[in-house]
Amino acid sequence: MIKRALLIAVVFAVFLVVAIIWNVSTQTDTVFLESRELTIAGNNFKVEIVDTVTSRARGLSGRQKLAEDEGMLFVFEKPAVLSFWMKDMKLPLDIIWILNNKVIGLVENAPIDDGSELAIYMSPMPVDRVLEINAGLVSQLDIKIGDLVEYNP
Repeated sequence: MIKRALLIAVVFAVFLVVAIIWNVSTQTDTVFLESRELTIAGNNFKVEIVDTVTSRARGLSGRQKLAEDEGMLFVFEKPAVLSFWMKDMKLPLDIIWILNNKVIGLVENAPIDDGSELAIYMSPMPVDRVLEINAGLVSQLDIKIGDLVEYNP
């Protein structure tokens, strides 16, 4: 009888831990990050700043939507050639590679994660920031290589 009660308690504890982990991992829309204003090619964006290993790994994964004037700015201490992918993405994105406040590369219309093999998007040279915005905005707003990025850290 004691063994059965212990087994039930262990199963319940495992179930509870799994439920908590599931709940936390699916709550990416409720994560609050520092926001700043950023201007690129005369267009203003309210960007969430991601500058830690954990926040960079999460990125926009799991988000259901992003307002047209919103984005996510990945900030790195030192320039490096960086690779991004669309794991667990629910919305397509444009990726803007930035070095020293200047656009140095663009990825347009990176598709959502459909469960097939994930494409890897690599910066064309070392960058110190990466901006993700809604797919199609690079073209719509005429953002191009060489554009200046105004951002105060």
